[in-house]
Formats: sequence, C-alpha cells, structure tokens
Amino acid sequence: MLNSGSSFWINYENRPEGVGYGQFSSGHLILVLCSALLITVIVATYKKSDKAKRIRMRRTIALVLAVLEVVRLTFMYLQGVTIIRYLPLEVCSFAGYSIMCDSIWTENRFLPELLVTIFLPGALMQHLSPTTTVLPLVNYYTFHQFLFHGLIIAYVLSRFLSGEIRLTYRGVWASAVKIAVLAAVVYVIDIAIGENYMFLRDPEGNYILDKI
Repeated sequence: MLNSGSSFWINYENRPEGVGYGQFSSGHLILVLCSALLITVIVATYKKSDKAKRIRMRRTIALVLAVLEVVRLTFMYLQGVTIIRYLPLEVCSFAGYSIMCDSIWTENRFLPELLVTIFLPGALMQHLSPTTTVLPLVNYYTFHQFLFHGLIIAYVLSRFLSGEIRLTYRGVWASAVKIAVLAAVVYVIDIAIGENYMFLRDPEGNYILDKI
C-alpha cells in the first residue's frame, strides 16, 4: 500500500480539509507555466521535424498517455480507492484513446477535427480550472493531471499548427455528432453501473467534479 500519510500521495478520498493549492494561486500559475513550456518545446520540435520523426513523436505521446493512465489507476488501487469511480471514461480519457488511434492510423480523417474541436478545448479547460485544486500542489495526482492534459494539448497543437489538421464547417458539425454518439454510449454505461461519467446523469453537485 502506498503511504497515504504523505502529502504527495493524498488522493480525493483521503484528503484532509485545507490542503488544496487553489485555483489561480501562485502554485496553479506555476504549473500552467511549466505545462506551457513543455507544450512549446514539443510543438516547436514537431514543426521542424520530418514526417518520420513526427510519426514517432505522435506515437511516443500516445504511449506516455496510456502509461500515465495505467499507473494512475494502479496507484489508486494500491491506496484502496474505489476504482469504479475513477475509470478512464471522461472526455479527456477519450482524447487519449483518440490520440492513440490517430498516432497509429496516421492518414485517418475521422479523428483530427474531433481532436481540435472537442478534446483540445477540454484539455485547456482542465488547465484553467483543474479539479486537483483541492489537493496539495506537490502531489502525484496534481502532477498527473497537468502532464496528461498538457500532452493532449501538445499533440493536438503540434498537428494543427503544422497544418496537418484543417478545420472545415462540415468537420465541426461532424465532430458534434461524434461526441453526441459517444455521450450516448457513456450514458448507457452510467445507468448500468450507477456512475456519472461525463456529467451526464447529474451535471452539478456530484463527486465527479473532483475527478482527474
């Protein structure tokens, strides 16, 4: 079992009151700045790379995102957290899945505009309004959230700013349809297991608002 007494391993279910770093605090802004620097480096490197290196970079980011989620769930399990409440069935988790598919199926036209229109704004919102503000600044789950969403932003911006993804009116509407279908599937899962992924059963006042 991980040492839940250490502030680094405090999670949502064992956090004491008053340990959070707070939205738009100096700590929050430092994390945003660090993430922005990482994103800038990745985007700049991607833009000056040839096609083969770009594909390697995309697949590396996809692999890191997958490992981050597996490690997060493993640590939560070791801490005795109720895992079913934290399964990767949120919008940014699906961003990770989409990035993995996009990195393998490099010429696909199904995912790129979805990444820009739906998943990029979602990841940006997690930076501006992180759910980890109730946790300590120096904390595994805090670092995980910023790294995970920062890599999503870096991946999408790298492709978009390199001209590999072009938004179209039709593509924006197609993205809305795709996310609506995904939401319908997740809603069925919510009903089946009694959870509230993607805020579909209860948009307000639910513990899901404290999730990664």
